[in-house]
Amino acid sequence: EVSILSGLLKAVRTAQYYIYIEDQYFYWLEPLYDALRDALRHRVAHVILLIQWPQEIPGSSTWLWRFWHPLVQEFPGKVHGFYRKGGVYIHSKTKIFDDTWVMSGSANINYRSA
Repeated sequence: EVSILSGLLKAVRTAQYYIYIEDQYFYWLEPLYDALRDALRHRVAHVILLIQWPQEIPGSSTWLWRFWHPLVQEFPGKVHGFYRKGGVYIHSKTKIFDDTWVMSGSANINYRSA
């Protein structure tokens, strides 16, 4: 099943102004990373990420860091990453693209989405 990733990539590639991603995991997916980089290079002014604080799963903070930290470094002022902490658990899977596309549902950005 690749329709989740296909839909997500299509939305990123058509975004013109901003992308908001709220996700429980937000693990590394190379096609999504490449699409976000391309969008930031050519069109999108802001990518806003709201991510669950890494769980007690070995390597989970590395997965998160690997995905969004290079984007923050390459596009300072355009990529805004936030962790939710303090007993607040993110379980939503919400993505908004220019107030035009919305993805909301049960699909996390993780290896099962690819």
